[in-house]
Amino acid sequence: MNKNNMETIITDSINSKSTFRVYFNYEENYYYYFPLQQNKEFFLGAEEIDFQINGFSIRRKQDIKSISDRDDLVNQILKNEHIFNEQLSPEIDISSWEKIFGSLKQRDKNIIIENEYSDFFWIGKIVSFTSESVNLLEFDADGIWEESPTSILYADITSVSFETRYIKYFSKYV
Repeated sequence: MNKNNMETIITDSINSKSTFRVYFNYEENYYYYFPLQQNKEFFLGAEEIDFQINGFSIRRKQDIKSISDRDDLVNQILKNEHIFNEQLSPEIDISSWEKIFGSLKQRDKNIIIENEYSDFFWIGKIVSFTSESVNLLEFDADGIWEESPTSILYADITSVSFETRYIKYFSKYV
């Protein structure tokens, strides 16, 4: 994928407050995002599914297979129905993984970290982070917290999600 074309599509979507469609190298399915910010390495977006916002994700641009404008009726409906409220946009520094986890740690909420190439994810609270890894105190599918944090190398991370419905409801009961 041409990086200039990718950045133009994301910038245009940010400016027009519209969604774009993106395919990633590790998956056949596509996603729709309201992009909020980008740099050379990452983009931060609000995921849109069936006329609802499902939290926020920070994704690596190197994993993008293709990206396109979403110029259809659905995008017009999203605008007319005010589906996305910009006032709810999180202030996250996406300049590096270290800055990302620093911003998310300040929010003191559970997050999901994924490695989609291995179809693996971790859910929990950020305990600490370094220049090369993040330490996450996880909970399992039964809502039981692990005794010690898991160290996850930044090189193994494809995305970080927060304020999704999955995280919200699980967090309510752990």
